[in-house]
Amino acid sequence: MAKPTKKDAYIENPDIFIKLMNVIDSFIKQNNDNVTKVDEWVFDVENELQKTKELLEQRLSDARIKLENADRSLQLCLDIPTFDSEGRPKQKDCSSEKSARMRSKRQVDVAQKNLNSMNELLRYAQRFAKKYNDKKQKFMHLLDNKLPSNINELHKHHQIMQEYQNLNT
Repeated sequence: MAKPTKKDAYIENPDIFIKLMNVIDSFIKQNNDNVTKVDEWVFDVENELQKTKELLEQRLSDARIKLENADRSLQLCLDIPTFDSEGRPKQKDCSSEKSARMRSKRQVDVAQKNLNSMNELLRYAQRFAKKYNDKKQKFMHLLDNKLPSNINELHKHHQIMQEYQNLNT
């Protein structure tokens, strides 16, 4: 048998096409599964973040209600006059109401800060998800369009090799 030249097609093992097709097919299936798993994970994380945000919004709302109640209690304390035993007006001690209002105000501030941090985290997560989706679209185009067409090309080459081998037998 003559040594093949650059113009000749020389393949030592014609079954290489079948092996390549199987590897590509396996790659496509495995990565479709992987993309599905990542999509499910991203969805779960987004849901957890949204639930956390809703919880923080509820805490802020509860803290604002407590602050309103503390404001009313303080105002009530300041508005209702008190008198000593001789009927003279005396200054009321509203320190507990003022202290309760200050605690409520701190709770509102902390709840607002936590919600702001959560909103920032959600914006970051949304940017990440968008970048992921953009890259996923490109990858899915490869998996759904490019690689199957390459498998078809390999299949054609395999058929040509089979026909060529059948001519020589």
